[in-house]
Amino acid sequence: MTGGRRIALALVAATALAVPAQAETRKLAADGTLHTIDVQTVGGKNSGTALKHTRRGVAGAPVSITIPGTEDAVIDREPALEIDPVSGQLLLVWSRYDGTNYNVFFSRFNGTSWAAAKAVVKMDGDDVEPQVLISNHYVHVGWRQSVPGQLGAFYRASLLSTTLELAYGPERIVTDDLWSVPPEGANTPGVSDPSPSDRIFAGVIYPSNTAEPGRCHIWGVRDEPVPIGYREIVTLPPTARGAGSVAAAWLGGRFTISYVCGSKFYYATRSNGVWSPTRSVDLTAPVTAADARWSVADMNARTEGH
Repeated sequence: MTGGRRIALALVAATALAVPAQAETRKLAADGTLHTIDVQTVGGKNSGTALKHTRRGVAGAPVSITIPGTEDAVIDREPALEIDPVSGQLLLVWSRYDGTNYNVFFSRFNGTSWAAAKAVVKMDGDDVEPQVLISNHYVHVGWRQSVPGQLGAFYRASLLSTTLELAYGPERIVTDDLWSVPPEGANTPGVSDPSPSDRIFAGVIYPSNTAEPGRCHIWGVRDEPVPIGYREIVTLPPTARGAGSVAAAWLGGRFTISYVCGSKFYYATRSNGVWSPTRSVDLTAPVTAADARWSVADMNARTEGH
């Protein structure tokens, strides 16, 4: 692993198990079909959750199915959806409680049905806040591990995109180094912007020392299982607590970091070595975080180069 390009930004971000779990994820396929995964409460004596997949094409009524294995009394949460750039198939990861701990599970949709759910790995503590990114050859999965009495840690693993067999990992991401953070909107001399060829993950760790505001860790994985070519650590302001759904990605051609705090979706972009001021979108019903993210992507695309 390389230290990579080290840049930083002051932002408000997330706490994981202390905040509501992500309840929806969506992706737009090349044929115009919108795929949405929702977390739904399953009623009855032993209530739990289920993950529902809804396909909405450019014409016709939407079609919904339940992800096999999630329609039980066990909690399934924090779904993250991605589309394989080679096969066009959907790949879903989420955090599922197995009776003892939360573990990261995955399933693939072949266009007709979902495969049986399978754990990426099973480790100590709770594996939560999973993320998935797919390159031409690998499925990259990242998550945060929470162990009682210990500072949180981030892990990543790479699966072969053809067979979904484990190719590398799990590997713990280095989080014990830290560098100074420039003011919001400041230039970072000599530091290149992240490359679009990097698949970017992001997550937050709060130190046990409550006087510290917390740290957002961002890392990028190339189209190979081992090397991490980009990494940054972001020191958060004191107002960071109580937020969630932190993400770093290219939205509309701009590198954007975002998070949800209360009823607002916050985001900032980076271009030519400079982070923009943080902006926000009101999450007033029926506007969701997914809606806000799409709106930001559209706005970024329209203002690219300006």
